[in-house]
Amino acid sequence: MIGIDEEQEIAIGKQAAADIERESPILFNHPDAGRVERIGRRMADASQRPTLPWTLKILDDKTPNAFALPRGHVYVTTGLLDRPVTDRQLA
Repeated sequence: MIGIDEEQEIAIGKQAAADIERESPILFNHPDAGRVERIGRRMADASQRPTLPWTLKILDDKTPNAFALPRGHVYVTTGLLDRPVTDRQLA
C-alpha cells in the first residue's frame, strides 16, 4: 500500500480481519487446514515481506474465493476448497 506507514497498515488489517471474521466463522479443524497452511507459508516465505505475522484461515463460506488483507491476513473459503483445485491453483 502506498502512502501509509506500517502502523496504519496493521490497524487497517486488524479491523478488516475482525469484520470478516464477524461475518463468517473460521474453521480451524477443516480437513484442508494443513494444506492451506503449507501452501500459504511457502508463498509468505517467498514474498517481499516474509517477516509479516501471516495468518492463514479457512472461512465457512460457500462462495469460491481466496483473498488477502493488509498485514498478511489470508483467507480461503470452503467454497473454493470444495472444488477440485490443485495446490498450484490454490496458491
